[in-house]
Amino acid sequence: MKVLIFSGYNPRAIISFCRIASEYKLDFDIIASSKDDEILNSKYSENVSIIRESKQMDINVILSICKKYENQKLFILPSTEYLNRILIENFKILNENNIHFGLTDKETYELVSDKISFGELCKDNGISVPEEYDEVQIPCVLKPKKYFNSNLGIDTPQLIFNESDISNISNLGDFYIQQYVEGESIYLLFYITKNGDYNVYSQKNYIQQPNGGSILLAKSTKHYKESISNKVADLFIKIGFSGLVMVEFRRTLNDWIMIEANPRLWGPSQLILDSGMNLFDMFLYDNGLIDYIKDREYKAGIPYLWHFGMGMDDSKLDSYQPNIFLTNDLYNREDTIKIFKNG
Repeated sequence: MKVLIFSGYNPRAIISFCRIASEYKLDFDIIASSKDDEILNSKYSENVSIIRESKQMDINVILSICKKYENQKLFILPSTEYLNRILIENFKILNENNIHFGLTDKETYELVSDKISFGELCKDNGISVPEEYDEVQIPCVLKPKKYFNSNLGIDTPQLIFNESDISNISNLGDFYIQQYVEGESIYLLFYITKNGDYNVYSQKNYIQQPNGGSILLAKSTKHYKESISNKVADLFIKIGFSGLVMVEFRRTLNDWIMIEANPRLWGPSQLILDSGMNLFDMFLYDNGLIDYIKDREYKAGIPYLWHFGMGMDDSKLDSYQPNIFLTNDLYNREDTIKIFKNG
């Protein structure tokens, strides 16, 4: 089966996937988003079969590209939320054309991915979520009720620390309002198989881009051994979910507060490989892309760093021994050294 990777978005996760695909010697082609796609500055440029002239993405674009692989069984890497929504919406026609993508069904996917529905599900199953407000209280978080808003646009969560933070939000009705929760930022990282088995690992996040952006610095941890992991896994199995999923928590002195779930590849996916998590292995095996799983030894305390995501201000790294961490930068590797040197 040939794997198709639509590049240009979620690039750090895609680079990580290319690394494990190469390790298993998978047959994979990359569809670059444009001539400016950073994948073209990596070793994996040799896997680029198509450079798109337009970044527009819909089912017609996907099918037209797949037609160039006529009579081949295809697997599209479910790499971004936008792409995943197209795939699950068009499952029938894709399946009829022998195109697969390793996601759960549309109803279950949206139940987990939409923040308000997954929050309600967690609440109903004894997992704590932030308190919900009827009106803005400073500080608070505005979260989109659905992936697509009432104008068919895409909103992201908004952190509200003062009145001016609200002034640019014209579609307040598309959001719901939650308590801003302080505490350790912990990701629980799962692969749930189609048969209901699972593995789970964890990471602690130390530095994040402003306004809830990408994780810049993290470490693998043993938090997955806490009972909350079993509770979350039981919930996924109960609703029939399968696939990769990251669940973000704030760990306070007294509780684990669920923030959101992302049933797709996540940005700091390089930590999966560096720390010996077997989540990608399970994903490949469960979807028939490999017929064996390599033995891996999980190690806690392994760092993840995306240095250039910090921009020009490296001051936050000073207390984290930057020279040690730079050796672990996800781009400071032989296959992506050109990206690393060029920033």
